[in-house]
Amino acid sequence: MPLDSTDNQLLMWIRYARQYYPEFEVALKGDRDADYKEVKKVIDILQDNNVNKFNLTTNLEKDNITLDNL
Repeated sequence: MPLDSTDNQLLMWIRYARQYYPEFEVALKGDRDADYKEVKKVIDILQDNNVNKFNLTTNLEKDNITLDNL
């Protein structure tokens, strides 16, 4: 989704969503390959629109623990 100043679709999506669904919730999902700068841009856009409560989810690798490893 474009986030730049000329085509900030996320900004428009947030504004429309808040207008029609004032109780909407935001969830961000990323993994270890997510670019920190891009995540920061998204969080800044949320905060600029008074969306200060959101879920941030990351992918965790599953550890295979066996009795042999203990």
